Amino acid sequence: VGLLVSDGKVCLPPVFQRTAIMQRRRKESDDEEDSGLIDLDKIGMDGVTCLLEISAGGGVSTLELAIDQKNVKCTHRGDAEEFTTEKDDIGLAIVGGEVVAVSSTKLSVPLAGYILSFPKSLAPTGCILDDDDVSITVQYKLPLPIHEAMAGGPLFFSDNDNVGNSMNLYSEDFRGSAPPV
Repeated sequence: VGLLVSDGKVCLPPVFQRTAIMQRRRKESDDEEDSGLIDLDKIGMDGVTCLLEISAGGGVSTLELAIDQKNVKCTHRGDAEEFTTEKDDIGLAIVGGEVVAVSSTKLSVPLAGYILSFPKSLAPTGCILDDDDVSITVQYKLPLPIHEAMAGGPLFFSDNDNVGNSMNLYSEDFRGSAPPV
């Protein structure tokens, strides 16, 4: 399905860029923009920040990676079934908030997940991410202040039909090997 936000917590990230119904966060002060606004729009991983908690050798370190910055990339099943990392990069196969595989060579792209790839130089000093004794969990920050959301798509109609927003399956990642999951 994709994006799922409950009470401001991202339960599932917007792996596939699909239409979601969203409600902005509640106002915390008069200076904030209108909250409670309900919106229907496509949202994907661009601009999403992945907060990795890495447990290794009795210690815990964190890593904050923003998609499409500093060569941090996201590849989902609609893009490829198998992912090959670039030289000096590492890839994490992620489903929800769990890293299910790590490799600096090849990974299968999870059906309901994605590959987060980034330069090894961004990893915490001395941390070997593809070591068997390493445990990694992921939390997410969205680029929008969303309180509740659920994605599913596709968008069947639009106020702007002249720009081709409705029933554009390709633009909502209903393509290739990405079935509606």
